[in-house]
Amino acid sequence: MDAASPITEPRRWQVVPLVMVALNVVGIFLGYGATIVLARELSHLAFDQYIGAIATLGLFAALAEGGFGKYGLRVIPIYNEAQDGGRIAGYLRFAFLGTLLLSLLLAIAMIVLAAPLHSGNRRDVVTLAFVYLPSMAGAGVVIDLLLAFRMPIIAMVISRIVIPATTLVLILTLTQTMHFTASHAVLCFASGSVLALLLGMLMCYRQASPLVAGAEVETNVRGWISESVTFMFFTFMVSWLFRSTLVITHHMPHGDIGVGLLAPAFETGGLILLLSKSTDKFFQPAVSLYLEANNWRQMSILRRDRALMVGAGIILFLLVVLFFGKSILGIYGPDFVASYPALCWVAVGSSMTTLFSLAPTFLLYAGRRRLLTWLLGLHAALLLVMTVILYAEFGGTGAAAAYAVCVTSYSLSNLYFANREFQKLKSNLRETDPIAID
Repeated sequence: MDAASPITEPRRWQVVPLVMVALNVVGIFLGYGATIVLARELSHLAFDQYIGAIATLGLFAALAEGGFGKYGLRVIPIYNEAQDGGRIAGYLRFAFLGTLLLSLLLAIAMIVLAAPLHSGNRRDVVTLAFVYLPSMAGAGVVIDLLLAFRMPIIAMVISRIVIPATTLVLILTLTQTMHFTASHAVLCFASGSVLALLLGMLMCYRQASPLVAGAEVETNVRGWISESVTFMFFTFMVSWLFRSTLVITHHMPHGDIGVGLLAPAFETGGLILLLSKSTDKFFQPAVSLYLEANNWRQMSILRRDRALMVGAGIILFLLVVLFFGKSILGIYGPDFVASYPALCWVAVGSSMTTLFSLAPTFLLYAGRRRLLTWLLGLHAALLLVMTVILYAEFGGTGAAAAYAVCVTSYSLSNLYFANREFQKLKSNLRETDPIAID
């Protein structure tokens, strides 16, 4: 990769991730504001219904995205480097239509299947949430495509500012003008995704138009579906590890505020994951190109610089949780302070995941899909079993402990196998082209 590449240009390396982190901080406060207002305005039962519905929606939105956006992060930078406008046009069409079809089918299926599991208002809230599954999935895909086009700032503004700001403004407006319910809260949340989808599609169109102008559309539908399914499975299983705890406990016997009490602990303890999400989406296209070019020197620099930046953020985050965690939970209301032990468990597990979050991406891009599938399946099953057992025995603290143990084990396993694969590929290149390692 030459020195003029936007990926290796030093100022961009330093500035873009920091700007993305700053945008995430703003998004954190906006998201916090929305949840705090809801926790105070809704009854315990209504807040529990809202949290359960949104957690379920978020989990299945990862499946409804179909892996189209995540695979786009892998191939669009390559098509862009090659100035292959026909492939870009074909993949964008494939991604948009595929997401629409899959999300509609999944939404219909979940409405039919979920309705018998609930009754009364709880059923209505869950059904309403799934109506907006296509818009939420579509927003996720277009944001990934913007990142693939090397537009990280715009993508983060849409995902971390537009969505939570829209939600918060609508909540503040409606709570002052009407009797606010869990269904209204779901509508406010979904409206942010609808606006993000529209803005994201507009920006994708503007960015892609010069590249695809006059190009003959080329497609590889069978190959793209095959690859996207892998990314879909990977994304859904990762979402299962990090989002399913609230979904599982929501469908287990609990009091009116069982899941609602646990939600702030996961929201606060999982904040550090936003650090990895924001920076990794900037680094993922670079990992893809470095693998294509066998540029192991730059790959090593990337790992080092990222570890220093992310490690500092993790230390600061854990100190804040340790000394101010109870005060933060108290903002939601006095009842929520009881979830402080759960907050500590979640914070530790999420921090371990954040530190090593590029390892599974490296394994996936390096072709170790079977290994990742095995690791994800193992830890997903482990999380389900441990959550059911520990939540029944120890309540929210037990569920949080199950989460921490499973995600830490998953992260360390990824790190071990990623290091092995990195050294193996580097060793193979040294044997065939020693100069390339220098």
